[in-house]
Amino acid sequence: MANSVFPGSWFVYNSTNSTSIARLMKDWNSPIYAFYEPVPTIEYENGRRCHVFKCTARGCKHRVRRYLDKSDATSTGNMRKHVKSCWGEAALETAMD
Repeated sequence: MANSVFPGSWFVYNSTNSTSIARLMKDWNSPIYAFYEPVPTIEYENGRRCHVFKCTARGCKHRVRRYLDKSDATSTGNMRKHVKSCWGEAALETAMD
C-alpha cells in the first residue's frame, strides 16, 4: 500500500505498523469496535502517533482519532459518542448489552 497524505498528517503503513496493530488489536474487546472498520489506519499528526477508526455506516465519513501518547489512549468514549449520533442510541445499547 502506498503512503497516503491526509490534511495536516502523514499516514505511514509498513510491516512494522501492521504487526503492532495486530498486537494491540488483541486487547480491543469492546463491542464498540464493530461499528468501525476492523483495522484502523496509523497517522502521525504534528509528530503524534494516532490510530484512526473509520465508521462503517453507509454514507458516513467520520473518523475517530485516538492519540497514543495520552493516558486515555485506550478510551472508547469518543467512539461511543459517534456511534450514538450516527447509528442511534438503541443500536449502541443493543451492542453494549
